[in-house]
Amino acid sequence: MMELRSDLKNKPELVKAILTASCDKKYNESLTSGLTAQEGAGKINARCAIWILSMNRFYASTMSTGSVSKSFAVTSSDSMIRAAAAWMRPNTGTLSSPYTSSSAVHPNMQLQLIRPNGTSTTNVTNSSVELIHYVTNGNTGTYTAKITRMDGGSNSFRFAIAWR
Repeated sequence: MMELRSDLKNKPELVKAILTASCDKKYNESLTSGLTAQEGAGKINARCAIWILSMNRFYASTMSTGSVSKSFAVTSSDSMIRAAAAWMRPNTGTLSSPYTSSSAVHPNMQLQLIRPNGTSTTNVTNSSVELIHYVTNGNTGTYTAKITRMDGGSNSFRFAIAWR
């Protein structure tokens, strides 16, 4: 991935989102499952990760409060969507006062997939990455991945959304 896009070396949240979205479905995974404690997002599909990069199926930015949305077209060739959001947990420590659990500010984010008809799917986890697996059943149109800060914090942090 970094050979294709050298700027990824400075964007770990984007690498994390792309790798999560690229994963193949886990064994016995229900279609509504996202991340699990045992298997995470599934098995990484390196070809799919490169495809996500080459098709520009990602968005990366910074935010501090509120929400950010990214819309994308789903065609008849897209039988399912795996949307992933990842963010970095900022360390508020300094070199003279290094990281401690009380100095870390952990944004609580929620990923939502909004379908063309306005209904949505949400997967809530307590980590720095979220995944939604959704079977389109031929429903084409404009889908929107929306990431919302839920904890009321205001510190700025980097995030990324990737989808396939």
